[in-house]
Amino acid sequence: MFGAMEWWCSFLCSPWYVYGLRSLKGTGLIATVSLYGLVGCSQPSSSTVQDIKPKTVGTTSTAITHSSTQQLSKYQPLRARQEALFLENACSEANCARVKITTISSNYPLLDEHVNASIERYLTQMLSGYDHVSDSVQPDRQPLTAKSTNPQSIYSSSDQSVLATRLQPVLRKLQKLADENKAYGSSTPLSVSVESNVSQTLVSRPHLATVVINSENYLGGAHGSHDRQCINFDLTTNKVVNLDTIIKSGQRKAFNDLAYQAFRQWVNEMQPDADFADYEKLWNFSVTDNFCLSEQGIVLQYSEYEIGPYAVGLPQLILPYTQLTPIIKPEYLPITR
Repeated sequence: MFGAMEWWCSFLCSPWYVYGLRSLKGTGLIATVSLYGLVGCSQPSSSTVQDIKPKTVGTTSTAITHSSTQQLSKYQPLRARQEALFLENACSEANCARVKITTISSNYPLLDEHVNASIERYLTQMLSGYDHVSDSVQPDRQPLTAKSTNPQSIYSSSDQSVLATRLQPVLRKLQKLADENKAYGSSTPLSVSVESNVSQTLVSRPHLATVVINSENYLGGAHGSHDRQCINFDLTTNKVVNLDTIIKSGQRKAFNDLAYQAFRQWVNEMQPDADFADYEKLWNFSVTDNFCLSEQGIVLQYSEYEIGPYAVGLPQLILPYTQLTPIIKPEYLPITR
């Protein structure tokens, strides 16, 4: 009897028992990674944009599994940070183009590449309406170039200076546009800002990372333009997560219906006196593929003029997880205790 009791007491004090309790609780091993704050772009209507708050900054996290959900594959903890591209040889005149580009550098090269490709695509589309402007450089003018502040990141095997090289044609075209803008007598400088932030907003799902890319530009005219793109990344599969990934088979219509209801509610809140039928004729609704994972639910992120006028900024439709439970695969829902 005494031997059995002594064994039991020694087991309760053993690290194996403590480890078991922590695994059951599912809290002691959870850590999050985030970089900077998810600072939203300046918007005409700030009430329409909800920042997805990142958690405590850190450099390590621990993969966890939960007996109540699908077992997760092992993965490397996310280690990431912001990385600014340093612009050099830019002109020093007051009305020269002002450019700020921030990407991310992590121990997941494929995630970094998706972010870089999104930045490149945004800048290319931004200048797509200025085909008359050449990306060649005048002989008497130093080109506007960029290089990575940390060409070989300690977090990643990828070389971020590749992005700077890929952006050279866009930057040269932007400089030529600034010269043209000055020639027409404008004293307002052109500006472009792109900032990338990474976080793991679902505390109970640390294998899911979300990168939010906030962008704004002024290329002349009455006002500037803003944009926000989300990239959701599964660390266990090393792949981008899209809506088709997270929605259960046969539930896409239910998801679209829920999004449409959120759209109706958003219109009623933004313009309570407006006739919804008339509004919908002007701003036809469709479900966007641009979404962010948040603690509250899935955030459908729209661009300017997509479902409303410029004055409403960057509209967001939040679909609560409480309504998504029968629609979304369980591994993409927060764990409730």
